[in-house]
Amino acid sequence: MKKEVFLILLFFILFVNYVHAIGISPPLIEVNPEPNLKKDFTATVLSTSSKDIYVNIFTKGTLKDYIKLKENKVKVPKLGGADIHFSLELPNKLNLEPGKQYGYVMVEEGSSTSGGSFQVMTSVGLTILAFIPYPGKYLEITDFKVPNVKENEILPIEIKAVSRGNEIINQIDATIEIYKGDLRLETLYLDKVTNLKSGDTAYFSTEFNTKSYKPGVYNTKLILRYDGNKLETERSFEIGTLLVEITNYTRKHYKDDISRFIVSAKSHWNDPLDNVYAEVIINDTKFKSSPDRINPFEESGFLIYLDTHNFDVGYYNANMTIFYANRSTSLISGIEIIKKPFNLGDSLKGKTTQILVIVIIILLILNLLWLIKKKKDE
Repeated sequence: MKKEVFLILLFFILFVNYVHAIGISPPLIEVNPEPNLKKDFTATVLSTSSKDIYVNIFTKGTLKDYIKLKENKVKVPKLGGADIHFSLELPNKLNLEPGKQYGYVMVEEGSSTSGGSFQVMTSVGLTILAFIPYPGKYLEITDFKVPNVKENEILPIEIKAVSRGNEIINQIDATIEIYKGDLRLETLYLDKVTNLKSGDTAYFSTEFNTKSYKPGVYNTKLILRYDGNKLETERSFEIGTLLVEITNYTRKHYKDDISRFIVSAKSHWNDPLDNVYAEVIINDTKFKSSPDRINPFEESGFLIYLDTHNFDVGYYNANMTIFYANRSTSLISGIEIIKKPFNLGDSLKGKTTQILVIVIIILLILNLLWLIKKKKDE
């Protein structure tokens, strides 16, 4: 056994010595595919190897025919980097489907062996992303930020929309509707954007004063109208208050057990809360969880180990409390302690020696009976 462990450790040490990685920076380049575009790029290949290595360079993807490499192989110094150079050269008209198209500049370490040992070869790729315009006018919402805020705070709203068509968009009108359920509370009108060219981005921003509204979850609907077209999307946000709410808990527990009692709680506050813990009282017996952090608007579970040895089978009221920021939230609800079902594995646990003795005795009896029968037959 010791010999096997030694061989495994030896293999692991040798294996680690021959494993190294390469990387490439930047990992992503986004381009606006204009007709007859020609653009040069430089990237850096990085190595964590303890010796110099050679890497091969090649292209892949739907844009590979338009990527021109300046070199097909470079030497990368140990624990260092080497630059590679390439260009993207597009024709007057691209014969590609509208939408996202990708090209990859792949860098692959050349294979090598030395003295009967081996190396794990790696490869990485730099992605070139080009969005081929749709015919006509086409607008895409790429960002719609509606953060959660504290009670009485100003809610900042930011929007980005990109022209993905091959025609200029003359004018974009943006409105935001604020809802509580199905009830529309307010409509916000944003500044217009005009003459948006293909590939360009329109930026919108506004603010919403939450002072008149109670804590809770609200919805926003963004409506962009452009040259006879309409685009909509929705986001929800929460006006927070310093409250941690008990949302769920473990309802059934086995008798004569150390049971996992999990109290789930959701924070409605915009900042992290530290030293939050749960407590449950059953028949004047108190159990407590370890303190933990709960992040803004996050739901977390607090683990309490419930010793049920001193409780009979039946229903009990559990008084659960979450303590946080010198405050607390409580919930009284029912739990059930039930009889633990029979489990053969649990019954046999810790009785290996007794079982082996019984098996040996049975085998001896069977062997003795076989010898007696054999003697009678003779």
